[in-house]
Amino acid sequence: MRQATNHSFDPAHQHRRARFHYSAYWGTWSLVLTHRCKAKPSYGPTIEIDLTPIHNDVAGIQQLLGMNVRRHCTDPRPRDVFADELPEGIESLVRDLFGREAADWLLDPTTEILGKIHWERLRDLSNGGASLYAIVHPRFASQLPVWTHPGQRAA
Repeated sequence: MRQATNHSFDPAHQHRRARFHYSAYWGTWSLVLTHRCKAKPSYGPTIEIDLTPIHNDVAGIQQLLGMNVRRHCTDPRPRDVFADELPEGIESLVRDLFGREAADWLLDPTTEILGKIHWERLRDLSNGGASLYAIVHPRFASQLPVWTHPGQRAA
């Protein structure tokens, strides 16, 4: 799943407040919810939702489709990419993986996912990430798109 390496972004137009992050180390794209959340300048934590899987197997896709929320303190690497829009091929891949309704909800900037997270649940459940469905604040649970396991979603 290292398709994103063929991106054609102008490095001069990259900035670390962008909506999307490509990790050169993992070869994956993420939706960035926040940078340096309550931390010292130039250091995490960062909150992201995975948009492409690290491992293109059933378990990796299943974790991805649960809208895996990660809180981490990994500094960006020199070859990482920050963008306000996903490359066309990656956006199509996200829509194919999540389905149109879930992808539209996830990629819509007005969704304001960060405010829907139950932070104590994230802290308690996160081990490399936690499904947004498991950590959403109860007030917002009805706002999440319906999710089914891979292979069970209607085409």
